[in-house]
Amino acid sequence: MDPFQFYPTPPSLARKLCTMFQNKMPTRLLEPSAGAGDLARAACEHFANLSILDIDLYEADPSRHGQLEGCGTIIGLDFLESLDLAIYSHILMNPPFRQGIRHVLHAWNKLFTGEIVAVLNASGVREPETRDELRLAKLVAQHGQVEYVTEAFLSPDTQRKTSVEVALVYLKKEKSREFWAGSIMDALGADDLKEDRTKFAEDATPAPQGMALSEGQIPAL
Repeated sequence: MDPFQFYPTPPSLARKLCTMFQNKMPTRLLEPSAGAGDLARAACEHFANLSILDIDLYEADPSRHGQLEGCGTIIGLDFLESLDLAIYSHILMNPPFRQGIRHVLHAWNKLFTGEIVAVLNASGVREPETRDELRLAKLVAQHGQVEYVTEAFLSPDTQRKTSVEVALVYLKKEKSREFWAGSIMDALGADDLKEDRTKFAEDATPAPQGMALSEGQIPAL
């Protein structure tokens, strides 16, 4: 039994995923479930301005870290423990199928502005039932698109074959107009915060500074 649910991304599918990004000039790319580095290598080949110095990787299986040499910088094991993804313009992922939607939602929550492309099990995307599946369906409807592929992992270049139907999900997160309009306090909804209106007298005289000495200390000094 494979606890990491490792299904290497076929090179043909990896190339197709890269074409789904609208921004063709990534500044920094993250692969949250790097595996053997198939997506990172495809990204380097597809994006002319991207080098391995611009790619960060998470991989839960330490035994695969040696295969990732030359694919990017390994920054952690568990992608779900990441706190801030604001530095990334592109997130490209083939997450474990049983946690796929959770990984995509985490990426969306932590990304400030940028694009996400992911391979997911089609069942939870096509017929959403759980809270996470319904939330993803809403995000796709509002911020992206989805394409279903029936034989993505049955192509001749697939290392580990499966007949499961997959969903190729694209999401684009843009800067919130409300965040940039008006004051930061308004954007954050900080109604309970008040502007500091404390006033200080301009002609206030500084308090005198001095030291008390006894008569015997003066001759000694």
